[in-house]
Amino acid sequence: MRRSRTIDFGDIVGAAVLVLVVVGYPLIAPFSAWFDIPNRTLSVPFRGLVAILSLALIFWRAVITRHWTVNYFWFLWWLFWSFYVLRIFFDAWFYPEVLRFPLGEYLLYAVGVTFVPATALSFGISSQHLRPLLRWLFYVALAAAFLNLSQLVLDSPQKGLSALFAGRKYTDTMNPIWLGHLGVTLMILGVCAFFSLRSTAYERPVFAAAVVFGGLMLIMSASKGPLLSFLVILPLFILLALRGMDRKAVLGVVGTGVLILFIGAYFSDTLMQSTFFHRLDQVFSGQSTGSVDKRLEMYIEGVELFFRNPLLGVGVEPLGFYPHNILLESFMTNGLPSGLMLFLMLVLSFYHAMKIVFRGGSEFWMPLLYLQYLVGAMFSGALYNSSMMWGLMAFLMGQKLCSDCNENRMGEEEHVR
Repeated sequence: MRRSRTIDFGDIVGAAVLVLVVVGYPLIAPFSAWFDIPNRTLSVPFRGLVAILSLALIFWRAVITRHWTVNYFWFLWWLFWSFYVLRIFFDAWFYPEVLRFPLGEYLLYAVGVTFVPATALSFGISSQHLRPLLRWLFYVALAAAFLNLSQLVLDSPQKGLSALFAGRKYTDTMNPIWLGHLGVTLMILGVCAFFSLRSTAYERPVFAAAVVFGGLMLIMSASKGPLLSFLVILPLFILLALRGMDRKAVLGVVGTGVLILFIGAYFSDTLMQSTFFHRLDQVFSGQSTGSVDKRLEMYIEGVELFFRNPLLGVGVEPLGFYPHNILLESFMTNGLPSGLMLFLMLVLSFYHAMKIVFRGGSEFWMPLLYLQYLVGAMFSGALYNSSMMWGLMAFLMGQKLCSDCNENRMGEEEHVR
C-alpha cells in the first residue's frame, strides 16, 4: 500500500518548534550586535513566536485532532510542573525579597520559554518526517555556528587564530556555555546526518566539516559543561559509526580523521596553549578550579537546605542563585515529592533514550541531543531555563507515544484484514 505524502499541520508546526527550541536562539543572537539593538528587542519577539506556535500546536493536537494521551510519565510531568509553578507564585507572594527576579520574569522563562514549548513537543511528529527534521536541524545549527563565529571574529581586538583560542570566547548574547553547547550540537547533528541521511556527494563533506567546525567551537568556548556532555556521548558516536559503516562512510570517516589530524598538527602550538586545554588539564590532574569548587559548595549548601525541610522544600533559589543541578534544585524547591517525580522522569526518559541508541536507525540523533542537554542541565542548568533539555525530553517521550499509537493502529488494521 502506498504511503500517503500528506503532511499534517501538526507535524509542520512540531518540527518548526523543535528547530526553534534547539537552535533558534543561537541563530538570531548575533543580529542584536550587528544592528546595535538591545538583545531583548529580538529575543522577546522570538520567544513570543515560539510560544504562539506551541500554543497553536497544543490546540491543534488536543482539541482539533484529539491526540491526547496520558500515561504514568505524563502524569508525573503535569504534577511536577503544577507544583513548581505554584511554588513560584507562593514564594513571589509571601517571600518576594528572596527571589532574584520579579514574578513575571520567572513565569516568562518557566512557563513561556520552557513549559509551553516542551508540552507542545510532547505530541511528537510522524516518524517519516524525522529524517527531513534532522536535515533542517543540521543546516540551521550550521548557520547559527557560522554567524556566531563571525561575531567572535568581529569582536576580537586581536587578529589571527591564536586570538580565537585565547581565553573563554563569548559574545554579548552568547556566553561560553551556550557557544560550547552549540558546537557539541553541531557535532551530533553532523555525525548523525553523515550516517543516517541519504545525502549527495556534496553533502557528506559538509557534514564531516561541520563536525570539525563544532569541535573548534567547543575548544574556543573552553567550557567544562559542554565538554562533559561531549565526553558522555562520545562512546555513542563510536557505536553509531560502527553500525553505519559502508564504503562511503569509511572514506568519510578516514577523510575527517585526516582533516582533524592535519588541523591539529598545523595549529598544535596554538591549540595546546588555548584556555580549553589548560582547563582540561586542571580537571584531569585534580587541580582545584574556582568554578568546580564553587559548584561543590553550592551542592553542599543545597543538600543542607533540603534537610531543613525535606517534605515541603525551601522554595525557589534559596541560595540566591540556582544550584546548577536540576535534580538537586527540584528537591530543594518543593521537597521530596518533587525531587522523586523529576528523578522518575529522568530515569524513564534515559531508559527510552538508551533503547533508541541500541536499536539504532534514523532516530539516533534524538537521544544524543537529549543526553547532551541533560548533562548540561545537571552541571549548569536551572529548572526554569533549561528549555532545550525539557523540550527534548518531551519530544523523545512524545515520539515514543506517537510510535506506540502507530503500532497499535497498524495492529488493529491487520486484525481487521
